[in-house]
Amino acid sequence: MTNLYRLKDREVREIADDAVVVLRCLKRAGFVVGELPPLPRAKRPVVEKPIAPTEGEELDSAEERKPVLATHAPITVTMPDVEIDVVVDSPLTEMSMKELRAVAKENEITVPFEVRTKKAIAAYLAEKLEGAENG
Repeated sequence: MTNLYRLKDREVREIADDAVVVLRCLKRAGFVVGELPPLPRAKRPVVEKPIAPTEGEELDSAEERKPVLATHAPITVTMPDVEIDVVVDSPLTEMSMKELRAVAKENEITVPFEVRTKKAIAAYLAEKLEGAENG
């Protein structure tokens, strides 16, 4: 006799040694040859220790205490007066790269190689154009 078991539902089967087809079918169904292992032991429940008494406080061992949360004074924060500079993007930032190149060519401005992004090029051109208007 061959013993088979399936852990999923802890089912046990015994078949004859010469029943090869039945053995194959049961193995496909999830059965394993051997003896069913014992169930794992259950964990013991955790017993919490009572809270120790505070100084000057007497407490009976049978009496249980609940922890008390501390109360704090409300926190007040004063914000310093801060002036905020509002930066307005120039109309060049909305232009495409082609349009920015055309503006640079019209005003004969050479954009350095280090300035690569569209926003950086727009800011550089706005700075140069502003300097040309003021100077």
